Amino acid sequence: MEIFYRKAYPQRKDIKKYLDSTLFSLPLSQIKDSLIICDDDKIIGVNLCISTKAMINNEEYDIVWSYDTLVLPDYRTTDAGTFIAEFWYKRKDIFGAGLSEISEKMSKVMKSKFIAYATAYIKFNLTSRYLINLIRPIFPLQSVYEKEFPLTLSVQDTKFQKINSPEDFVVPESGYWNNGIIEFKRDIDFIAWRFFQSDSRYTVYQEIGGNVYFACRIIEWHNIPLLYIVDYRFDLA
Repeated sequence: MEIFYRKAYPQRKDIKKYLDSTLFSLPLSQIKDSLIICDDDKIIGVNLCISTKAMINNEEYDIVWSYDTLVLPDYRTTDAGTFIAEFWYKRKDIFGAGLSEISEKMSKVMKSKFIAYATAYIKFNLTSRYLINLIRPIFPLQSVYEKEFPLTLSVQDTKFQKINSPEDFVVPESGYWNNGIIEFKRDIDFIAWRFFQSDSRYTVYQEIGGNVYFACRIIEWHNIPLLYIVDYRFDLA
């Protein structure tokens, strides 16, 4: 699998870490629905999935989250991609996000149900010295990664504390924060796997005395460090 990913993403330097923290860290029962396409003994395409649960209009369902669909460039003129698409579009329990333009067109042809478009919100600190990096990369980003996240912070009238262990994390007993919407389960097992592995890139904050939380990490965009909110939950009521 690592050889396949290195061919699919030759520019990435963290392939082993990525696989160790995703696919290889999950029990077989949670990745059993993943699809792997081979040419003899060589992997040429994958559709990786995680089995989980979701609450849809107050009823819980077993669902599958699709997070990687890849075919090696040399095999994209073969039936590998078509086989993956036909296999998965027959199922009604698969969820995914982040479609490419081609994938979106194919999904519509295959009568997939679209829930909503995802919107990314970006807010710049206009006083940041790193904005000059848009024109010329002067300030190195290493110093940003070496800085510690604060132990506590305030957002309007809500105070948050940094959570260092899943044992300190508070979740509703059901694993859901809301009713009457589509919400993917966030229980302690998921939180521990997703955000608290030993080499995790994520920092998690939770409301002091409550269960509102958000998880974030630093990403680079055109030589500018951005704080990226990757997950959050709160009661909409």
